[in-house]
Amino acid sequence: MIRRLLAALLVSISPATVLADVAIPGYTRVPHEVLVSNGELADRCLTAIRVKEGDNLSKIARERLGAASRVDEIVAVNRGLSPDRIHPGDIVLIPPKAPAPGIEPLVLYYRSGPGGYSQAELVVEGVPLRGHYMAAIYAVPLAKRSQFEAMFEDRKNRPEPEDVQAALGVAISTHVNMGIQLPKAKAPAKIETHVKLKKITGQVLEIDSQDRHLNEDGEVIDSADQAAAMLPFIGIGLAGMLGAALLGWRRRKSQVS
Repeated sequence: MIRRLLAALLVSISPATVLADVAIPGYTRVPHEVLVSNGELADRCLTAIRVKEGDNLSKIARERLGAASRVDEIVAVNRGLSPDRIHPGDIVLIPPKAPAPGIEPLVLYYRSGPGGYSQAELVVEGVPLRGHYMAAIYAVPLAKRSQFEAMFEDRKNRPEPEDVQAALGVAISTHVNMGIQLPKAKAPAKIETHVKLKKITGQVLEIDSQDRHLNEDGEVIDSADQAAAMLPFIGIGLAGMLGAALLGWRRRKSQVS
């Protein structure tokens, strides 16, 4: 019964519309930025950076890895990268400055919104995650990167997290909020969520997530009232999900009969 309700819920809700996008009277959707850092996994994770004007691989190697001579290490982890042909805006993967010996490096991706519809996107340093409702971070072994990306080529048949884990041994995090609605009278001007990677246990990527509520001047303000104000929204959201699931299930049942 529960599995049928969940399936009906996915059928009844458009992939482009999720509860976090539904306007609630008296509430406002707060601008939200989610930034990810390698944290305690800095020796295992590659870092994706966006090339700036004036960058070249020697300069990047010197600034990021401590020596221009480590250019070959950058080339080795980037498919088809030509040292003489990088341009502003290109995304380049950088290996750890002090890599963990004998351990396969990891490439970080994220997915937002309903899992069965969403694409996997690279986590780029300094670039906020974008999307709907919630996101999960995927730590993909470098050797499995091509296979991982190939799993998402079919837009109508994208894998669920458990399928990715079983097929490729990818570690996946818990969900991170991507959009929050709060009472207009109490809502901050902006919310920053800083996510730091902690460790991998089995196929679970453990993270530390800290929210900062900011006013219009960029100053941190007390978020206790805002957190308490989320309770009505959570109740409305759960009621809406249950109602949508029941309607979808009844619709499918009537079609079958």
